Amino acid sequence: MCSLFCDQADNESKTGNVDIWDCSLAKEGQRQWSRQVARSADSGVDLAADLAQVRKARPITVEAIAVDQATAQTLIRLGQNGEIQLSTVRGTTYTAISDATVRDGVIRATLGDVAVHADVIWALGDLDSIYPRWRVRCGFRDENSESADDKTLLPSTGPVDAATMADVARRVREIRRDERDGQTDTDHGADWIRTIAGSQYLAVCVAPDAFTIDDADLTAVMLLRLIRYLNESTRAVLVTLDAAATLDWMSLTMTNRATRTSDDDGGAVDIRVVGHSARTDWQRPAKLQIGGIDPGPTLAKQFQPASLGGLNGNATVIRGDSSVALGLTGRTADGSDSPNPSPRTILEVLDTYLSAS
Repeated sequence: MCSLFCDQADNESKTGNVDIWDCSLAKEGQRQWSRQVARSADSGVDLAADLAQVRKARPITVEAIAVDQATAQTLIRLGQNGEIQLSTVRGTTYTAISDATVRDGVIRATLGDVAVHADVIWALGDLDSIYPRWRVRCGFRDENSESADDKTLLPSTGPVDAATMADVARRVREIRRDERDGQTDTDHGADWIRTIAGSQYLAVCVAPDAFTIDDADLTAVMLLRLIRYLNESTRAVLVTLDAAATLDWMSLTMTNRATRTSDDDGGAVDIRVVGHSARTDWQRPAKLQIGGIDPGPTLAKQFQPASLGGLNGNATVIRGDSSVALGLTGRTADGSDSPNPSPRTILEVLDTYLSAS
């Protein structure tokens, strides 16, 4: 139910599903997923009639969130054919980091790298509520651990603004300069800043809500500059856990560009396609939502439940750190255990409908 895909990691360890179903997000997500019912459409075939409600002009707008590789491929092909205008929900923080990375570059790492090598992990934003098992995946003993034998966790207390990030960067530079000059008793502020300055392998793990909205772009630039500075003498890496990783990877492969980010201030989107996400707090309403959890008529005028890759059928995804392709194994390979069609099947109905019109 999140971009960590811990169920696949658990399958690889041959321990069964005990650990993954101890995840609060997975438990709640599965409970809600099994209770979803259609509003205004009973199946993928019947959905074609309802598309008349959203097909007022082409291209129709489609917002995709946390979809698998097959669904992403279909969406991008529809976009290339001019039938849809595709975007994804990324959030201000990840959009700012993406833009800054294009200009300045950054050193990234996988969760596995962090678990093996990092001695300090600086967590920015509310990672725990979005990715309940991220600490375990980074090498900590359990979901509440703040330290391990070889690691220290530095959690943030709220969204970080540009002024705070600039101040941290300045103090880290001063501490390292003084240590280089043999001055160790100079006061440069909080102990946690000294921990960052003294790290040998710093992993900065960033949540989608890590930066304040007003100056997220500048905050991202400051963070990337700090990471670049630390790499002059030690190691520092950036870790993001973007639900759009699969869609972006397929888009870069097929079109040589990342997926466009949705405009939160825009009007209603025609269709929202939801994969591995239990979110319902969307910023824009949709005329039709395919998959995910029904957010209610205010945020989805119509709703069509869909099967979920890795639960009802096999699927391939890119983990949120944008580095590892995972094959998810469902209860049945073709998803026949689900009464609902897959998002890809529903989109193929959409494709046939548009091609015939």
